[in-house]
Amino acid sequence: EEDMVEEGVEADRTFKISSKSANEDVKDTDTEKQDELKVRSIDAFWLQRQLSEYYKDAHTSASVAERVYIILSNPENNDVACENQLVE
Repeated sequence: EEDMVEEGVEADRTFKISSKSANEDVKDTDTEKQDELKVRSIDAFWLQRQLSEYYKDAHTSASVAERVYIILSNPENNDVACENQLVE
């Protein structure tokens, strides 16, 4: 009996996350590009860089990023629990 090798589908490396819904008409491409988040651009310090726009002290933004990561990575938290903890 020969080994059957199944071939997978190549991952789409251009995937983007957008705040626009799929059925929403897009009229302003500049605004659309600002709302897009390229998944490949997220690295270990992405959240800290985003927070540094609001927290000028690097230690504060690192501390807040660590707290956010802990909240989001807790498997017991659902979306509502995450949102509530992040707002506190």
